[in-house]
Amino acid sequence: NAIYLNAKSGVFVDSQAMPDIIGNTIKSNCMHGICVTGDNTSTHIVDNSIFKNLETGILITHNGAAKELKSNNICDNHTSGIEIAFNSQCASINHNKIHRNGEFGLLIHSE
Repeated sequence: NAIYLNAKSGVFVDSQAMPDIIGNTIKSNCMHGICVTGDNTSTHIVDNSIFKNLETGILITHNGAAKELKSNNICDNHTSGIEIAFNSQCASINHNKIHRNGEFGLLIHSE
């Protein structure tokens, strides 16, 4: 899938949804490339190209959780490549290429 030029996030995962987000090109969205929020425990984000979004490439926030962030190419996003915030978690972050983002490659908040 090619997911781009959306008014908000390219992919928004809300409470209780447990998708596999695999093999997409997600770019040039007005907010985040992917946003995972609220009580998610089994989201897999694997093998995506996520770039040139106006905020974060991947944001996990407000008790959101991802099981796996693996083999993604995350670059040229305005703020961070990956941000984990507000009591959220990710079980595994590995084999990603995270580069040329505006502020941080990987930003993890304690609360």
